[in-house]
Amino acid sequence: MAEAAYRNLIQKAEKSNKLPEGWQVLGIEQDVALSIYREEKGAGFKTFQEEIYGGANESYNKKGQRIDAEGFVIEEADIEQNEKDAEWGVDEEETASTSGAFECGNCGYTLFVAKGREAKFFGAGFKCPQCGAEKDQFTTLDPDDIE
Repeated sequence: MAEAAYRNLIQKAEKSNKLPEGWQVLGIEQDVALSIYREEKGAGFKTFQEEIYGGANESYNKKGQRIDAEGFVIEEADIEQNEKDAEWGVDEEETASTSGAFECGNCGYTLFVAKGREAKFFGAGFKCPQCGAEKDQFTTLDPDDIE
């Protein structure tokens, strides 16, 4: 247990070429402390969490999609979703302020969609479930118009 505590101390200590203090208090022999220090130095002083999660700081856009340092979407599925959004005409700023309700201009059928999920519902072959109208017949309802 003392060795695990010392290993944790080394990982959190400033990364230097000096053996951190504390091994004496924990009751560890100097040669064991030095061995632990060398192991941790060889592993780059990474904590358990950094080893598992890579220690990378990830960034996300307003849609919650992972992006790289230049702001480009990383995940292939997100890139495809953005292309579908563009095809449907879903604007990121617009979807943040809409109600998520869409009305068929042909029959009045109302479809409620979670914000940001419009492209999932309005794919290439979407038709009104009630009358079979094409997706271009649907209009976004103003939040004030919903009863």
